[in-house]
Amino acid sequence: REQSRGGVRVKVTRATETKYFGSERNGSDARNGFFERFRRVGGPQDDYFDSSEEKQGGAGEGEGGEEGKSEDEEEEVRPGTANSRYLRSTSEAGLTPWPLLTKCQNLRNPTLNLRHLSMGPEFASSLAKGLHTLDFLKVIDLSGNRLATKPACDLIKALRNHQLQTLVLDQNQIGAKGVEAVVSLLENSDSLVGLGLAENQLNDKALLPLVRCLVENRTLLSLRLCKNNLGPATAKELASMLRNNHKLQHLHASWNSFRDVGARAVVEAMAENDQLRTLDLEMTGLGPAVAGSLAKVLSETTVLTVLKVSKNRITTANALEIVEALRKNAVAPLLKIEIEDNNIDEEAKAKLLNQISSHALNPLNSSPLRLLSNHSSITELDDEDPDKMDRAALRPADGGD
Repeated sequence: REQSRGGVRVKVTRATETKYFGSERNGSDARNGFFERFRRVGGPQDDYFDSSEEKQGGAGEGEGGEEGKSEDEEEEVRPGTANSRYLRSTSEAGLTPWPLLTKCQNLRNPTLNLRHLSMGPEFASSLAKGLHTLDFLKVIDLSGNRLATKPACDLIKALRNHQLQTLVLDQNQIGAKGVEAVVSLLENSDSLVGLGLAENQLNDKALLPLVRCLVENRTLLSLRLCKNNLGPATAKELASMLRNNHKLQHLHASWNSFRDVGARAVVEAMAENDQLRTLDLEMTGLGPAVAGSLAKVLSETTVLTVLKVSKNRITTANALEIVEALRKNAVAPLLKIEIEDNNIDEEAKAKLLNQISSHALNPLNSSPLRLLSNHSSITELDDEDPDKMDRAALRPADGGD
């Protein structure tokens, strides 16, 4: 065991068999002692785990007062703290608690980074029992954790009283009940601006309550639905939402089977939306007829800055229509277009690139250019592929892991 200012590092021998985050051997005393030692050397972040009453109670004990208490007595003094609930639950489940403070990053924008840990249902349920008291968190990333419906619901419900700004649940299997829990969270939150639900195997029926909820929502700025099992029915609901929701700024719906009928509905709805700045329809079955409608929308838009339509069936003729549309729209703020892997020849691609470049240099577009470059990483969940996520919002301020 190595102690340092940043925490405690434990070297586990090869002989130790693990169960999610812990050992098969119960050893609850050792686990509790480890977490308490970590808490004492954890620095200023300890303030988030101790209530003001506890701090006042400990102030008059003098030096060495805490050392004279047993670990059981210490836990009784802090019955409502996050770590005591968390420790008790993991102990009952026979799991070694993961020191959550090591996962809390960037105190100016407090982030809990638990992505790709394959925590499983037992640990997720234990985490939920302590998570609801960590109301200082602004960003929580739980992607890639094998979360099924029940543990996902437990975790989402534990966040109801938080002032959470970004919730990332990509690469799980939260199911229809999990979506209902997200809807409840949105309806009771005035702070959530970023939501990631990519790669959750959600179908049209499961996602319908969320899309309808967003019609009246006035807080969410970024929504990621990539790589689900969504079809034309969801696309039509998204179109209806875009006509009525003038708050959402970034919509990522790539790698879904919208086909022409669904993609057309979304594209035509853009004409009635004055806020959407990013539209991602990559690999959605968008064909030549819809691309023609897209060119018409681009000839009138004054807000769209990023368009992603790669891996569709857009033709050279469609690309030239888009070039002409942008040439007519002198104030079009479109600064980035991704149109790779379509049926477009190199000459048309070059013309499109030159037209986009001329828009970026246009003095009339200086404001949209600044807006795009200065997007808050909390509100912009701009991930081209959930497997290669940038996740700038989920990195500590000092650039650490």
